[in-house]
Order: sequence, then C-alpha cells, then structure tokens
Amino acid sequence: MDIFQAARYFDIQNFDYFDFTSRAWVSSAFKGQLKKTDTFTEIWNRPTRKRLLTCAPDQEPQSPVIRVPESGETFMVGASHKDVFDGYYRFIAGLHKIKGQAIVRRRAPAGPSNDPGYAVETVVVDTFGDNELRSADENQDREIEHYGSYFLFLPINTSLNRDDSVEIDGVRYFVLESYADSGLMCARATTQPDDRINVLYVSLGAETYDTTTQQSSRTPTTYQVTGRVKPLNSKLSNDENILATQISFLIRKSWIGVDPKIDDKMTIGSKTSRVTNVAQNSLRDEWYITLEN
Repeated sequence: MDIFQAARYFDIQNFDYFDFTSRAWVSSAFKGQLKKTDTFTEIWNRPTRKRLLTCAPDQEPQSPVIRVPESGETFMVGASHKDVFDGYYRFIAGLHKIKGQAIVRRRAPAGPSNDPGYAVETVVVDTFGDNELRSADENQDREIEHYGSYFLFLPINTSLNRDDSVEIDGVRYFVLESYADSGLMCARATTQPDDRINVLYVSLGAETYDTTTQQSSRTPTTYQVTGRVKPLNSKLSNDENILATQISFLIRKSWIGVDPKIDDKMTIGSKTSRVTNVAQNSLRDEWYITLEN
C-alpha cells in the first residue's frame, strides 16, 4: 500500500485562504481534511474554537488564515508539524476559530526626538481575531466601573505590542502583555481603556540674571507629552498631607524631548504642578516624575 496515496485519499474538502498582500480571499486554494480536536461534544468555550487541519505536503496553506467555503467558518492556522515515514507525507496543523475582524492600533509620538509631541494613534494592521474571558472582578458591587480580563488570539503574522489596543467586533481591548503561543499571536488584555493622557511639560532653562531689572529668571520651554498618572505609593511617606498633594507621572524617555528635572512644571488638565523628584526605572527607558500641587 502506498502510504502517501492512502493518507490523502479523503482529502476532498476545499479550503480558501486569505492573501494579506492583496487583501482578498483565494478560492479553492488547497484540499485537505477538517477534523475535531476532541471527540466529545464540547461544552466549554476553548474546545469549541479548536479544530485540526490535515493535508498533503503540496497542499500546505500559504496563509495563516483559511476558510471553509461551504460553511463560511474562518480559522487561524496555529502550530503545525510534518509527519514523516520514509519521506514527508502529511501536514498537520491546529486551527483556532475566528470571531471576527480585529483592528490593531498603536499610540506613539510622531515628532522628532527633541520634541516628539503627543502620542498619535495609528492603525497597525486590519486582521482577524478571537477573544476569551479570563476573569472578572468578583467585587463588582463595590466598584463603579467593571473591566474584564481577556485572552486575545490573532494570526501569527500580526504585529502586537504591550499597550496596543485591539478592536474585535466593535469592542476595544487594551493589551497588557503580548506573546506567541501555539502558533498564534496572543495577548492578555483588559476592556479598561488606555489611561495614558496628554499633558504640557514646562522645562525651565538655566538661571540668568538681568542687570537692568536686577532679577534672575529661567526661560521656560513647553513640550507636549503623553504619559500615565499613577497614585503615589503610601509607603513612601507617613505624612497624609504630603500624600494628598503628590502624584507620580510616568513618561517613556523616547516620548519627551528633554530630561526632566526638579522645579520644572507640568500642567494636567487645568492644574499646574511642580516637579519635586525625578527617577528612572531599572531599564532606564522610563521617567518616574513626582509632582506636588
């Protein structure tokens, strides 16, 4: 018996694949078999999303997204392996069912390094995706806003970073961490919106003395900056008055055109605060700025 012919005997199912270059489906691109990964009837979300693709070596899909034309079901092609027996005779891949369109957006300054400006949101890629609820707040009766935690699944060719946002079927998710798993691009995400805000940072120049007015002054330079407000850790001080008037502001070093320093100013909304402390994280790629009202 020819094992190569026997293995492909039941490869009668046609599959389309999505060409990301032309942004179009290629009809009847290859033949193979679509199988269930589990033999029992699924009652949980994850097994209902999983399928198995088997096909001959010359029918290997040329895209990480495929479709069954008869049912309209679309799948992301995940981890795969090649079966060999005196030669490569079978391609096998895990499939993950797609929920809908996924739009990946990213915020970053668009200006020069010495004055990057506010972070601007751009569309990174328009692709496909799926989501799964990971957990929800069990104390929702004591919270005004409720945000769930989710797993996101996208094709492996998707560019996805921490702090990106992914919109799937009209719902936006904020990416906490991205990672590759099982041949897919995955993420831990939340429905809590991106909390980075736009502020005005005023950097004071070197002190100069005006002999005419007999007064010293420092020339201010204003920068448009995007960063994140964080509450000051209560362990830093036991003085409740200090805690009530201080906040911490986090800025990526590449997102501000000047090194922050003490006595600079920052305007958040309608309130202007003075910089009282400046530090960097261990990677030296983010500023930790303490502000006092």
